[in-house]
Formats: sequence, C-alpha cells, structure tokens
Amino acid sequence: MSADAHTMDEVLAALADSRRRLIVRTLRDSDDDVLTVDELEGKITSKGEAVENTMGDQERVDVDLYHVHLPKLAEAGLVAFDTRNREVRY
Repeated sequence: MSADAHTMDEVLAALADSRRRLIVRTLRDSDDDVLTVDELEGKITSKGEAVENTMGDQERVDVDLYHVHLPKLAEAGLVAFDTRNREVRY
C-alpha cells in the first residue's frame, strides 16, 4: 500500500462518521480561523445535532469531540487540533 492510499483510507474512514462530516462542514463554513472545542460544540448542536440541553449530554458531546472525533480528523490531516489550548483549525 502506498503512502497516498493510506492517507486516502484515513480520510475516508474519518469522513465515514456523520458527526465528523458535520464538524468539517462547520469548520469550513465558519468565519473564524480557529474555534475552541466549546465554540465548535455550540455550533454543531445549533445545527440540529440531536443533543439534549442537560449538563450530562453536553459533557458527553464535549468528551466525544475531544477524545474521538477531533483526534480522528487530525490524524487524517483534515483539521489541526491543539489539545493544550482546545482549539481547532480547518
């Protein structure tokens, strides 16, 4: 497998998830160059993401973004994710 094929596989795997596609669209369409995880969470939940407004559900979305979705997108080279500052760049 060539390096290009591996990269394409990573990109396709990252975009296979509907929430990750929503994250990429949200970042692409944002007027800001950089969003914090909290700002990104607010933008995706306002776009109809099915999440209740309870603290537990908001925390779950935050944890999923921080530990699952953003690292997967960063690994595929689709976003830059600074875990120290909790900032994301498309």
